[in-house]
Amino acid sequence: MSNDPEPSAGGYRSGGVDDLPAIQRVDVAVFGKDLAYPYFVLRQLFDLFKEYSVVVDDDGEIVGYALIGVEPGSDASPAVAWLLGLGVVPEHRCQGYGGELLSRALDLCEKAGIRTVKITVRPTNASANKLYEKAGFRTVHAENTYFGPGEPRDVLCLELGRELAAVTY
Repeated sequence: MSNDPEPSAGGYRSGGVDDLPAIQRVDVAVFGKDLAYPYFVLRQLFDLFKEYSVVVDDDGEIVGYALIGVEPGSDASPAVAWLLGLGVVPEHRCQGYGGELLSRALDLCEKAGIRTVKITVRPTNASANKLYEKAGFRTVHAENTYFGPGEPRDVLCLELGRELAAVTY
């Protein structure tokens, strides 16, 4: 029996344009004003990748989201997905939302035939690293200035095509 919490009774669904202000509020709460996506960037990412978005709605409030960007494949190289954003507002953490958002995002990738998913994560973000490691992600690269001076990131990679375990945190 797992000690991980079961996801709370939030409503999971695809994100829509009307959700973008709430998604940006989540992004600022999670990543801070300096690293959160500006609204116009979220809008353009959504226009490109809306079919790869998931939000969790808790009693009419968006409390978390996941957004995947897909680099199209070719005959020579298969498509690669990047988890561009995954976050849950601090007051709703440790309720299983992050793991469920990740599982649903990975499921979207797998259904689309995508086999490789990447993400960048701050090396000191223990909770995110634990979540991604539990899902099967492995560090493939580390860069001290990935997002500029003083903003190191590890690049993590997951190869899909196997049975996905439920990811809770």
